[in-house]
Amino acid sequence: MRILYGILLSLAIHYILVQGMELAALYFGTQPKQTTEIVLVEAPISKKSEKSLNRQIVREALAPEIERKENDENLARFLSASRQRVKKESQAALSGKTKNSSPQAKMIPQIKYDSDNIITKTLQSNPHGFNSSPATIGEAIPQDVSIGNFTALNTDSYTHYSFFARVEDLIRFRWESRVRQAIDSFNSSYVLGVVGNKVWVTTVDIWLTPEGHFHSSHIMKESGIKKFDLAVTMAFREAAMFSNPPKELLEDDGFIHLKYSFNVNFRPSALVYQQ
Repeated sequence: MRILYGILLSLAIHYILVQGMELAALYFGTQPKQTTEIVLVEAPISKKSEKSLNRQIVREALAPEIERKENDENLARFLSASRQRVKKESQAALSGKTKNSSPQAKMIPQIKYDSDNIITKTLQSNPHGFNSSPATIGEAIPQDVSIGNFTALNTDSYTHYSFFARVEDLIRFRWESRVRQAIDSFNSSYVLGVVGNKVWVTTVDIWLTPEGHFHSSHIMKESGIKKFDLAVTMAFREAAMFSNPPKELLEDDGFIHLKYSFNVNFRPSALVYQQ
């Protein structure tokens, strides 16, 4: 039986969870902005693709051109939509669907003095200039990759990248919305005293038909919170159809197995006062 190994496709989101004056009074007396990090981990790679074994698939994030290099033929530890080599690997500091801000030439004034002390101004392009949208990352990247202003990873092109990107797009918002609803349904003492004390991990094996239709979900490891587990299985059930699955992912039992771990990490200590 061909074993489908892991992709690490994690999702991380930031949103404001308003619990009202009751929750605020418990802590700081003002309405806080609380951060919930939700991470989607581990999608499969076909054993047929031998060079892909045990390598993590990441959402494509093009590094700034000045940070790229081409003269590196070593095998990259990440797989993505295209090949990329960078001078130094880094990951964005903020959580969210993996993206770098769109490059934007930022012109910085440079003041110079000529021999007659006449001031002249020139504009110099900033190669790291980005627009106002911050870079975010949704994958759980190894800790040896430093935190930076953008994500720059060494990646090799993976043939089936587009399929896993479509799976992420179909389940992300469904799963996130159900997790948010679950947290909203809990009382504040349970959220702060229980939910915020650990990372809640649901591991599932999703079975698809050869055509990509959802067949069934099998929870391999329960998180400990039933509503979080249900959010996972219902996200796939509601998505229903994952079009054009690669035939290489079909196993001997006649199904495509998508093996994921969903991590919910509610961080009540990450509080920011609202002005």
